[in-house]
Amino acid sequence: MPELFSHATRDASLPVHFARAARFAIAGLILPPAMLGAASMLGHPVRSGVEALTWVVALAGFAATGWMAGGRLSAGRGVALQTAAAFSAGGAIVTPAFHALQGLSGRESTLPIIGAVVGGFALGFGLAGAATAAIAGSRGPSLRAAARASALAGGLGGLIALLPYGWMHLGLTGPVAGYGQMAAAVIAILGCIIVPCRLLGTALQPPGA
Repeated sequence: MPELFSHATRDASLPVHFARAARFAIAGLILPPAMLGAASMLGHPVRSGVEALTWVVALAGFAATGWMAGGRLSAGRGVALQTAAAFSAGGAIVTPAFHALQGLSGRESTLPIIGAVVGGFALGFGLAGAATAAIAGSRGPSLRAAARASALAGGLGGLIALLPYGWMHLGLTGPVAGYGQMAAAVIAILGCIIVPCRLLGTALQPPGA
């Protein structure tokens, strides 16, 4: 593992770079709904290819995050390609968990939603983190520790993603409730990806860096 980390130790910490790389995954998750909403507002609702567009853009965003993160593990392009594939695989699990929160009214059964979202995030980031650690050379206990830490980080991201849903359950009304809902949505969209990515970077930080 030290030979892969030789590039990372000369630069800023991995958690910072992983957090910065998260912006691509965030863009991949929010761009399709935003584009479709804009098209509908302009009087051109898009019906065909919506699901395919959502998946392609989301997975491309996660792949870009993995590419940028992998570039800090090693100067070699092969490592970046492998981490891009790892994050794309994790994104394939996180994406449906994230989009499951769209259009909820707050009257749904709570436990299944929490389980699906938190579980999806934990599994997706756990997969991405474990694969990235394996790419970096981790084996045995260190690999299991990285997998556990990544899964816990993903679970925390899932809880953050649930903030708007939790806000709805408070039953507040009026302008304050509306502003709070918007604030919760912004925090959820950004935090549910940035926080797990930063913690994943912490789990992979080389000793002494």
